[in-house]
Amino acid sequence: MSKMKIAIMESASESEWRGSTELARRACFPASSVRVSLVALCTAGLLERRTDPNNPRHTQYRKTEKQCGFGVNANMAEFQRLISTARISHATAG
Repeated sequence: MSKMKIAIMESASESEWRGSTELARRACFPASSVRVSLVALCTAGLLERRTDPNNPRHTQYRKTEKQCGFGVNANMAEFQRLISTARISHATAG
């Protein structure tokens, strides 16, 4: 994952919706460059998007629960999620 995408993901929130301009400002990258990366991150399932309820011409983004980061492979992230689920199930069963 590129440094820009990592910065965007670190700037995004799982609980708050944020616009592309705010994410660009927080990530310290030009808004035009960030918008291209936002599309890729949404396509990868790392961000979700919605139309801004206050301004239908704008889009807002927030993180999904899918893991990401430098060197995190999608298959390995899914494997880690499954292992964590199994460990929790095992711990609560006993």
